[in-house]
Amino acid sequence: MVALAVAAGLPGILALAAGQWPLALAAAALGAGWGVAHRLGWRWASPLALVGLIWLAVNGLWHQLSADWLVGAVTAALCAWDLDGLAVRLARFEPRPEHSRLVQSHVARLLMLMGAGLVVGEAALRIRITLGVSLAVGLGLVVFILLRQAAQVLAEGG
Repeated sequence: MVALAVAAGLPGILALAAGQWPLALAAAALGAGWGVAHRLGWRWASPLALVGLIWLAVNGLWHQLSADWLVGAVTAALCAWDLDGLAVRLARFEPRPEHSRLVQSHVARLLMLMGAGLVVGEAALRIRITLGVSLAVGLGLVVFILLRQAAQVLAEGG
């Protein structure tokens, strides 16, 4: 729930500071709605809330909110979505001693991926390169393949 609070709270605070009350209220509503839906076991609400929080971050860019902080908000939203899915999957099984070890290893991997995502996101905001469309698509594919390989290595426990 901490990730959810950051995911909804960060754009909400940024919007309040900029005087954008509708965005702040939307952030509070999305965060509260996702929290209630999680408590009620409404699995379908998690992807919708994730899309809503990402939409909120994009909308924040249109309203001149800090892109640096919005990258963090999107990263926190992805983290909250991932942890919500983990909680749903673990709830299907009886509690066992291995659950805490599984959660710890999952959170450790998630933190590493979040850190990498924040670094790449912030670098993308800072670096200005003019590329042709074909080169940009090629580089995008290379980055996708590398991130997929990194995720596989982490999933295998290495």
